[in-house]
Amino acid sequence: MTEPTTRTLDVPGAVLACDVRPNGSSAEPVLLMIGSPMGAGGFGTLAGYVADRTVVTYDPRGSGSHRARLPMRCLSVEA
Repeated sequence: MTEPTTRTLDVPGAVLACDVRPNGSSAEPVLLMIGSPMGAGGFGTLAGYVADRTVVTYDPRGSGSHRARLPMRCLSVEA
């Protein structure tokens, strides 16, 4: 498994981040791993088990390398 490369995407109010572990010689589909509140770094061992494909691990808002430009708010659901 290759070392991850962190990529970022500017969106309104934040900079989203993900780690990409490429496997350029693979014909397998890309695997996207997302878990909240865990950030991308928590998937390193798991990603090693699927080294036959490119693996992208994502930092949800408020975790890992994610950077908020606006204050974070707590959300609640009302029934």
